[in-house]
Amino acid sequence: MKIGIFDSGAGGYAVRNILEKELGKEHTLYLYTDHKNFPYGTKTREEITLLSLEAIKHLVGQGCEIVVLACNTVTLAARPRLCTRYPYIRFISVVPPLTLAEDLTTTKNITILASKYTNDVLPGYGLGINYHKVVATSLIQSVEEWILDGVLVEQEIHRLMQSSDTSDVVILGCTHFIHLKPLFERLYPEKIFLDGTEQLSERLKEFLA
Repeated sequence: MKIGIFDSGAGGYAVRNILEKELGKEHTLYLYTDHKNFPYGTKTREEITLLSLEAIKHLVGQGCEIVVLACNTVTLAARPRLCTRYPYIRFISVVPPLTLAEDLTTTKNITILASKYTNDVLPGYGLGINYHKVVATSLIQSVEEWILDGVLVEQEIHRLMQSSDTSDVVILGCTHFIHLKPLFERLYPEKIFLDGTEQLSERLKEFLA
């Protein structure tokens, strides 16, 4: 089966790598990354939706029957319109795993590192949970430019994590950050980092069963 993967940029490669490892070579993966219009997280809902419709049109033209929305911002902004426009396509979304984070936290404090759009539409609190939302545009840009390590990247991570002292769970709410997850875990080994792909392969396998 042909499976499409759509992201605004470098995060799509990380998601593709995860799926290739889990699914093997039985299925064909088509990756569409919209580097030309990156970043999505600073755009309006309508702009994101229009760009996403064009991307899915391309993947449908490749014969994809399932499309993984490998972008938190696209999921939150455009998924309803995509499902309406392409009712015959099965969409699987990467989305910030709030429920899982709430189950794992013991301090009742969760940090979300994400784009402006993603953080704007996510809740600021849950039932007894405090969310510390941090817009991480500069770090997303660094990953897009494949700057994945070094002193400047570590300094930026420390800056973004300044408000996270009480958080024991951190949601990496942009798939670009999957590339940096090992670095986050090395710098903050006492925290749990979630990236939204924790159950992605299992959900996709259910679709394929």
